[in-house]
Amino acid sequence: MSDSFYLPAVQQDQRADFFWRETYLDFSAGGLDFRVGAQNIVWGDVVGFFVADVVSPRDLREFLLPSFDIIRAPQWAVRAEYFKGDSHLELVWIPYPSFDNVGKPGSDFYPVRLPSPTPAAAAAPFQNPIVPARTLDNSNYGIRGNTLVGGWDLAAFYYRSFSRSPTFYTLPGGIVQPLYDRIWQAGGTVNKDFGPVVLHVEGVYTGNQNYASTDPLAPQGVLQRDTVDWVIGTDFTLPRDVRLNVQVFQRLYDGSDSTLVVQTGDWGASAQLAAKITSAWEPQILWIQTFGGGGGLVRPRINWYPVKNAALGFGVDIFTGANNGVFGRYNNRDRVYGELRYDF
Repeated sequence: MSDSFYLPAVQQDQRADFFWRETYLDFSAGGLDFRVGAQNIVWGDVVGFFVADVVSPRDLREFLLPSFDIIRAPQWAVRAEYFKGDSHLELVWIPYPSFDNVGKPGSDFYPVRLPSPTPAAAAAPFQNPIVPARTLDNSNYGIRGNTLVGGWDLAAFYYRSFSRSPTFYTLPGGIVQPLYDRIWQAGGTVNKDFGPVVLHVEGVYTGNQNYASTDPLAPQGVLQRDTVDWVIGTDFTLPRDVRLNVQVFQRLYDGSDSTLVVQTGDWGASAQLAAKITSAWEPQILWIQTFGGGGGLVRPRINWYPVKNAALGFGVDIFTGANNGVFGRYNNRDRVYGELRYDF
């Protein structure tokens, strides 16, 4: 019998972590700009969500809680870009895709809700994800174009890939095997600066994605559901260096989602407020709430900047909602944390 809160596999996976970021080579040829190597490819602009940001894999061992520069993991890719006037065309090829790091069964934010602490017997059915074979047929590739029209930044894209996060298939004997579905995505973004207010709109259609289901007739415990995800957000710059972001978002399924293991709710909204009350102290709060079953998240936090390039943060993460909600599944994982960061 172990006296540790976490299972050995979780301890080994998350006790310490070292990572590298972008490492690439830039060059130009034939009127195109090329970037080859490990790189973040960012196609979205909204706060706290990955709607149009479909390319870069993510470190989800702490769900969506770390800052985006930590969550995103570089992807080995070849990117070609063409610029003409206010227009831009981007081609992306990822010969050997990388995938989200979802942690080990029993970790705080494993995608499937498990007891806290997690007994070894509860984690045993969950296998490690099986990564697709490293062949050129399994490459990811995409195209994105954007242009500026009357101050409106308009973009559209198509992306053919394996899903970044695994789908949990149920096999004979109760074994749960995470696998990556071959999907396609088409979407677009709209951004417009209205002085102190910036508008962001993103929408994505995803085809061929499977989702774990409680339906006893679902083959291998999954159902295929094409989806439309959209978000509309606004950034406000207010007096005294106060920043406010407000967003409305929704996921629509092409069929019933009533038996899906993770419920996203009917629609949701978020608000983030931050302000520097002095040059060294910055309180902030993020509230995300879904309506119709997904649950919510409240994140009050205060940052202290004692010296240049250093920040010390203290915060609380509170999850609410039903046990099968996209946020509510972590309602037994509330936490208080501290974070020290130095940039150079």
